[in-house]
Amino acid sequence: MSGPNGHRRRPDIVGFVDGLPLMFVELKRPDKSLRRAYDDNFKDYMDTIPHLFHFNAFVVLGNGIEAKVGSISAKYEHFIDWKRLAEGEKGVV
Repeated sequence: MSGPNGHRRRPDIVGFVDGLPLMFVELKRPDKSLRRAYDDNFKDYMDTIPHLFHFNAFVVLGNGIEAKVGSISAKYEHFIDWKRLAEGEKGVV
């Protein structure tokens, strides 16, 4: 995707429903924090390709060890933990 200033960006995963980009997923290596995914990547995408988020329903940040979900307008502190990473896990409430 190209931003308004001509920079090209390639998001990790974008989920489309009926052609609308409703889900944005930013993935990092296990040694990288989710805060870094939010600050360095997600916020950059919001600035450079804002049209990607016009119809967005939710954002997922993950690093293989932990995951958080939130909305495009949420501050990092308001992202919530994903309840489980594997189907067999009970999860935490």
